[in-house]
Amino acid sequence: MKIAIIEDDRSYQTLLKELTGGNPNWEMEFFSDSEEFGKSDLHKFDVIISDYQLPSVNGRELLKSIQAKTQAELFLMSAISDIFKEEDILNDNINGLISKMNVQDVIDQIKYCEVKIRINRLSETENDKFNEIASNGYTVEMRKDSAIVKVHSLLGEPSKKKILAQLDKAGINKIVVVFPEKKSLSSAYLGLLASIFNSIKGRKGWMVFWNATGSRLIDDQLKDCRLDQIFRSVRTLDEALEYLS
Repeated sequence: MKIAIIEDDRSYQTLLKELTGGNPNWEMEFFSDSEEFGKSDLHKFDVIISDYQLPSVNGRELLKSIQAKTQAELFLMSAISDIFKEEDILNDNINGLISKMNVQDVIDQIKYCEVKIRINRLSETENDKFNEIASNGYTVEMRKDSAIVKVHSLLGEPSKKKILAQLDKAGINKIVVVFPEKKSLSSAYLGLLASIFNSIKGRKGWMVFWNATGSRLIDDQLKDCRLDQIFRSVRTLDEALEYLS
């Protein structure tokens, strides 16, 4: 996966290089300003992250200017959390806003992009599309400070929002997700896991996947899509609840 980082702070560049340099699947290129970045081949990047405060044009305008020229995931990075609203960024067709104050947030977003890209590539062979999931079938079991979400069939976006609303109403941000009968997962189910995780993480929550059938194939599928790098997978409910406690 090829990643472009546009950031004029050399010390921040060095920090990111040190923290991500051990990942052999990430090819990262760093640029100090929009002019330097403009000389690169946009088409080769899977993810482009720009700081907001750059020497010439700001990062938001830079990302807006390249939208039509690239298929990459676009993210704006800022040290100022309240400079604009998340929905304004999404309306600009930028994929998201990342706080640069916590460098782990930047790394976590890159990990999620890698998962999403791998699932999308898998879906091309299955005629499935990530985030284009339509149907219903789930139960939510509330515990004292966590919830168990049992997914019996694929969830559409409205169903996912209903689950999150239930959790918000109960004041719960720790969940166990399980597909009770599954011994293998299609790209649509893998995408659903990634999507639920990303929504929970956006609420500063935690998610564990319960591999209830103990399927080694599922373990391999999570690993292939790098989902094992962003959330924990366990074999028993007790393990899941203990991890969340």
